[in-house]
Amino acid sequence: MQTLTVDPERIQAIIQSALRAAATAPTIFDALDVTGAALRSIQELSYQTTGDDAERGNAMAFSIASAI
Repeated sequence: MQTLTVDPERIQAIIQSALRAAATAPTIFDALDVTGAALRSIQELSYQTTGDDAERGNAMAFSIASAI
């Protein structure tokens, strides 16, 4: 079984971004979309084993921001 180390600061940044976006979302459904996107981003981090971390991180931040 492979153990992955995920940077807690990246997770915290995803959560903070999602909370900001959800707090200003026009509807509860948009807020839920934002939080769902954040959870998917964190899931991607847990599955991530190779690849360009910076590029994936930017894509995740974009997916959260564009969810609303």
